[in-house]
Amino acid sequence: MKVFLLFLTVLVTTSAATTSLARLPLSVFLDSKLTRLPQTKRQGRIVGGTNAKEGEFPWMVSLQRNGFFGRSHFCAGSIANERNIITAAHCIEELHPIGVWAVAGEYRLDLDSGFEQELRAANFVLHEQYDPVQLKNDIGIIRLNGSFTFNPYLKQVKLPGKGYFTHPGTAVTVAGWGSTKEGGSLSNVLLKATIPVVSDEDCRVIYGAEVIDDSMLCAGYTSGGYDSCQGDSGGQLMLQDENLVGIVSWGQGCGQPDYPGVYTEVSAFVDWISVKLSRANVTNSLSA
Repeated sequence: MKVFLLFLTVLVTTSAATTSLARLPLSVFLDSKLTRLPQTKRQGRIVGGTNAKEGEFPWMVSLQRNGFFGRSHFCAGSIANERNIITAAHCIEELHPIGVWAVAGEYRLDLDSGFEQELRAANFVLHEQYDPVQLKNDIGIIRLNGSFTFNPYLKQVKLPGKGYFTHPGTAVTVAGWGSTKEGGSLSNVLLKATIPVVSDEDCRVIYGAEVIDDSMLCAGYTSGGYDSCQGDSGGQLMLQDENLVGIVSWGQGCGQPDYPGVYTEVSAFVDWISVKLSRANVTNSLSA
């Protein structure tokens, strides 16, 4: 079943200083986030991106949910193993697993390629210290009600080592089906963009020392123009060696000059991910 793309135009009256948002589609804001826009640091199609190749990111999934017109894409995630997806906590914090699907092997949201595999969500696991206002510890796991079958178009994502430091200036790649501009519509095709990592020090000068946590990673050009945007939340920030170093979390607008995107730094959560996946394996074994 292909996703129904929801095209909405929403007028949100906020000042430039209060439009830093989690990278969720506008349709999700309409459901539950709109009243929180002025208070949060939220936003999450790739701005300035190019089409990815089919199968280029085989660990990436489109998270979709049931709606009045069918299923719609709302966030992305990465395949942790056959039965678990890593995503951003803010993608799933206010949703019920019933009606949420993980679609792997996806390339075009509007067409079937034959490589797709889709599974329902069974339950969600949010980080215990997740802060929905500051978006600290913005990481979660979706446990599935079945198992993906791995092939060249579906693979498990690689994780960095615990505490791995991504040096400022390092080229990283962000991918997703989100908007290509602020307030725009979703992309039918998976897009990608390569951007440089920004130092924590520089990012704290921009956003504030109390806002940028040690477990966050910033990336983007000073000149802007390349960024993640609404609908990219929960998706990947990858090194060239295919290690997942960041999860799309939030930012000031989309591709604005001097405002890099902010990502959950995966190396800070490697132990947490390992523990949650181990517990999931025990549960699956007992229920088998």
